[in-house]
Amino acid sequence: MSGFVYRTSGLVLSSPFVLPELAPAEAPPDVVFGWGAVPTALEMPRTVGVLHQARPGQFLFEIEGVARYLVEDGATVTIDRSPGASDEAVRLFLLNVVLAVLLQQRGGLLPLHAAALGVPGGAVLFAGFSGAGKSTLAAEFVRRGHPLLSDDIAPLRLVNGGIEVLPVFPRLNLWADSARHFGFTPEHLPRVRPEEEKYSVPVACPPTSTSLRVRAAYVLTPHGRPEVTLTPIETAEAFKVLLYRTAGMPFLEGLGLRQAHFQMVTRMAPLLALKRLRRPFSPMCAAEMADAVLADLPAEA
Repeated sequence: MSGFVYRTSGLVLSSPFVLPELAPAEAPPDVVFGWGAVPTALEMPRTVGVLHQARPGQFLFEIEGVARYLVEDGATVTIDRSPGASDEAVRLFLLNVVLAVLLQQRGGLLPLHAAALGVPGGAVLFAGFSGAGKSTLAAEFVRRGHPLLSDDIAPLRLVNGGIEVLPVFPRLNLWADSARHFGFTPEHLPRVRPEEEKYSVPVACPPTSTSLRVRAAYVLTPHGRPEVTLTPIETAEAFKVLLYRTAGMPFLEGLGLRQAHFQMVTRMAPLLALKRLRRPFSPMCAAEMADAVLADLPAEA
């Protein structure tokens, strides 16, 4: 076996270059990343977007100046690096969009666009649209000593009548003001994307391969009032949250996976203890949100 071998999202994968975000592994790989030529177009794609083309079993994704990625059958990812592109830039999209599609192709998982943190007796999830504050709340939990399983993609699976979340890697993506709030200097951190004031922050805890049972999940929503509030979300709305906050959701039609995704969401929605966490627009009040969540967690079984 050549290259480097890692574990993430319940998978063992081999890579031709170092992926420092991931935990090393010693096992035969389920997925192989490799350098190679990637075509500029798929044959008879089902869907074509600005940055992607998709058909059942194949997904082509291109970021100008970084790389073209070809994801096939949830088993291989071919990377055609652009001249001058750094490993860091290639990893950024490999461990985000490409990983989400890879998990979708393999089946059996729902990669939710959410942060996942360890808490006593299991895990808690924070979902929400960009800017809702889920990464900032995750950073507050990390500050308090809770392990970070993922900040962006939380792979969920059904296990024994409940839901488990699989760890991805411990790294936070924080806007500049949030990074400063937690003592980081944004100017010394890599940007998540060159055009955004959002930064990739390493977390000082080792990656883990242990899945955790989801104890509760929260949808973060800013509101115009000064207090933090929590309200239950009914199953019908929980279904919509899972359906539309799935990582890689825009590509499912092209991949031929929309029906399988719908069925997975239908099975998971009644099992998820989901609540809406409303917070003031400003300040972020991460400490108050964390206090509210920890006080709200259901008693351990």
